[in-house]
Amino acid sequence: MTLPASIIANPRVNLNHHLIHEGNFFSTHTISRGLPIANPKRFMFVSPHEIPPPFTPETTKVHLIFVISCDLGVKIEFFEDTIVTANGAVVPIINQNRLSTTQPLGQVFENPTVFSEGTLIFSQIVGSTTTGGTGGMVDRDEQELILKVSTEYLLKITPLIDVPGGTNITTHFKGYDARPSSPVAIPLPGF
Repeated sequence: MTLPASIIANPRVNLNHHLIHEGNFFSTHTISRGLPIANPKRFMFVSPHEIPPPFTPETTKVHLIFVISCDLGVKIEFFEDTIVTANGAVVPIINQNRLSTTQPLGQVFENPTVFSEGTLIFSQIVGSTTTGGTGGMVDRDEQELILKVSTEYLLKITPLIDVPGGTNITTHFKGYDARPSSPVAIPLPGF
């Protein structure tokens, strides 16, 4: 990119915006109502099982961001190497460039049956027993995960308090894949 000499400020490149235009940025969201402590919300993300040639897992990285909003406080936990006995319901993933035909091959599942949660790699309390908030990977520049290939991940959201009607949450998954040597992401299996 060549900028006019009259520009004296440092330019800022918005990677998400660029990836949306290229058709390589994917997202999904769900709304869950009435959650009690005894029945936390669970989502499983299955990363791609293979990276198609000529790319390799060493040169291609799958990036994942999740953002949780809640009306009362919740504990957010994200686990790696999860083992499930049933995947749960498929959550549709959309390409944020609605003109693009690029389809993600990675998957998100809602309410999997978990045998082993795996290794905890992220934990956060959002809000309190009287107020909600927004948490998770809110700042992409600092709180993004680069995932391993052929790995199952679990997002678990547990209310901090039981109240009549339960806790309401909105869950957003956003993701893309990119090669470090390329300024443009390459569409690959997964986010």
